[in-house]
Amino acid sequence: MNKIQKLQLAQQITGHTFKNPDWLWEALQAAGSDVSKLNGRTLPEGNRPLAGLGDLVIDLIIKSDCYNSNMSTGSTVTLLQTRVNNNRLARLCGKSGLAECINLNPSQSLATPILCAATVEAVVGAVYQDTSGNLANVRDVMSKMGIIDWAGSSSSATTSSSSSSSS
Repeated sequence: MNKIQKLQLAQQITGHTFKNPDWLWEALQAAGSDVSKLNGRTLPEGNRPLAGLGDLVIDLIIKSDCYNSNMSTGSTVTLLQTRVNNNRLARLCGKSGLAECINLNPSQSLATPILCAATVEAVVGAVYQDTSGNLANVRDVMSKMGIIDWAGSSSSATTSSSSSSSS
């Protein structure tokens, strides 16, 4: 798959049309990929810095929704542990088809679970950057990707917590 096809598929998966597709392209870079520079920024670590931002944004949205649902701190921690662990994010990446969009290091033939999890986080970070921090847009993408299942309605976080812990 070439760059344009990867970007088109990734946008279809996320349900977000990027104003600046370079954010998404950065999110799809494995460390050591053939893209070492983008928009004047060097990418020696691939999507890792953007994944760090995405991880924080995911936590912010989930914690905010839990707070607004009057969920206890313990229940919030449990929800975060079940929703945002690397194994689950890697499965979501593979199941959605996003793994096929990752621009791998030339020595790789397959995306590792850690790379897949980081890519999901990086895509969330890319949406955050592309929308100038619009959390409603990010929440919609998180819902479309299966990270959360209560888009737009923070009161549903409580219901999701009971169904997540029983899965």
